[in-house]
Amino acid sequence: MTFDWTQSISNIVIGLISGGLSTWITYRLAFRRFRAEKSWERRADAYSRIIEALHNLQKYPDTHINYMWKHSEVPTEKDEALRKAAETATDEILRAVDVGMLFLSSAAVDRLKCFVRENENINAEGYDDYVMKHYELIKTCLNDLAQLAREDLAR
Repeated sequence: MTFDWTQSISNIVIGLISGGLSTWITYRLAFRRFRAEKSWERRADAYSRIIEALHNLQKYPDTHINYMWKHSEVPTEKDEALRKAAETATDEILRAVDVGMLFLSSAAVDRLKCFVRENENINAEGYDDYVMKHYELIKTCLNDLAQLAREDLAR
């Protein structure tokens, strides 16, 4: 029995080619999945930050409404802390509108732009009315954005 070198070399070359091809395909699929997962994480993080900012913004009118029902004034220190937190939350929302196009759906960005526009133009007949309208505006935006986030992240 003689050893067939051509057959052995042929088997080695076929093994190397099929091994290299399967490695390349596996790498491409794993990298694609990694990128998709990272993209999902970034979108989820962006939505979480915005929803948290809206929640923090909502604390201001919520606290004032609670004190209005008690027929009393919000303590000055608490009011200052709430104002500062609201300013920080507003800045986060404005930043999200600018940067959100990278990670958020266009519907979410549009909803945030609408919120910012409506928030700047609240038409109220006094402070109590302003606080109530501000609260409802934030609450509606929170609900809308949570729904948009669920739809976007489900894809």
